[in-house]
Amino acid sequence: ALDVSSPSRHLHTPSKGYPVPHMTRRQILGASLAAPFLGVHRIAAQRAAGPPLWVVERGSSSVTLFGQMPVRTADTWLTASIQQAFEASTELWVENPEPPTTPAASPPELPKGPTLIEVASPNELRRIHAALATAGMPEDSLDRLPPSIAYFPIVQLVDRASGADFDASPERTLRSRAKASGKPVHSEWASFEEVSRFLDRLPAEQQLRVHLQMIGKALDDLADAKARQERLTRWLAGDLSGVEALDRRMERRYPDARKHIATERNKAWVPRIQSMLDRTRAAFVCIGILHLTGPESVQAQVRRAGLSARRL
Repeated sequence: ALDVSSPSRHLHTPSKGYPVPHMTRRQILGASLAAPFLGVHRIAAQRAAGPPLWVVERGSSSVTLFGQMPVRTADTWLTASIQQAFEASTELWVENPEPPTTPAASPPELPKGPTLIEVASPNELRRIHAALATAGMPEDSLDRLPPSIAYFPIVQLVDRASGADFDASPERTLRSRAKASGKPVHSEWASFEEVSRFLDRLPAEQQLRVHLQMIGKALDDLADAKARQERLTRWLAGDLSGVEALDRRMERRYPDARKHIATERNKAWVPRIQSMLDRTRAAFVCIGILHLTGPESVQAQVRRAGLSARRL
């Protein structure tokens, strides 16, 4: 969870700081007009420094929610606030199960069903072929794969283009620190096999729609590197406006993928969080930032269940 962590994407691993751009004349004028309100702005900026955190509280127990993004090696995301909340926790929750320590005895079988060339629209195929050709790959190299498998090399192109370093990802970093300190680590998924079966409960036609929409969203990210970079920059500064815009775009353009990859999984976090509050003093949850964004976010779901959730 992509900023929303696709369960399929986790099969090859999963939810960035930038220089501040120079001010335009319009920005300078806006800043001068806003001068009387700078005190208020400073307070907001202090709260927003670094990637945001939320806390769900009940009595003396709390669950801290942290939304990660794919980061580059040099990006600084581990702020004092995040580190303090993590160190105060007694258990860590992440999306991915523990990676297998040994390779599978045999390669997994490809899912049965129609191939990309059989189900993708002419426009979808054109976009896929153009992206592959730009990357120096044969443009028809994914045509005979099911969409659920064709998604992987496409999203890997996105990761490569953005310079994402998954060894430096928040989830891997926090998992490593938790294991080193003896802190229990729990996963949204019991195994990678469970991840791969996540959409099997849907009718075949709906599964195809979700996979094609996931591919479409990945192609959008690949085509608009500037917007992707800006989302990361803003997230590192505590500004969610770019991620919120992405959530709204997904709702408009990819509603099936948003529903099943984000909303349905967000709802499933409610009983987990309730269980954490029942049995532990403080837990820390690290998931893709899109799970913590918008009207169907995890925070919205826990509020509907009668719990409080606030941004720190």
